[in-house]
Amino acid sequence: MIDRTHALPITRHAALVNVSRGSVYYVNDPISDDDLKLMRRIDELHLELPFAGARMLRDLLRAEGFAVGRTIFGEAARAWFRGELDDAAAVATMASRYQRLCDLWDKARAGKGDAA
Repeated sequence: MIDRTHALPITRHAALVNVSRGSVYYVNDPISDDDLKLMRRIDELHLELPFAGARMLRDLLRAEGFAVGRTIFGEAARAWFRGELDDAAAVATMASRYQRLCDLWDKARAGKGDAA
């Protein structure tokens, strides 16, 4: 659709085909298998339980072993918004909680024989 080797600038190419210039440069990140598995399960739950709201879905997914919700970052973010943590402390707190989650997840996967 847009020939990057053509002498016509990419900005002009984008305008001619009526797309934003940013979309020409944007490259999608690949979606991990774990994220695809979570999305597939959310779709299944929506079909099985169309009345289920976000909180119910979160609880069902957690019961199945998915790490979903805002608990990893929520407390640190609220403290940061209140001015109780500076930027570096908030980032350090969130990073340590995320690392703990990853370690727990790896340990749980290893226990099920799914470790990579």
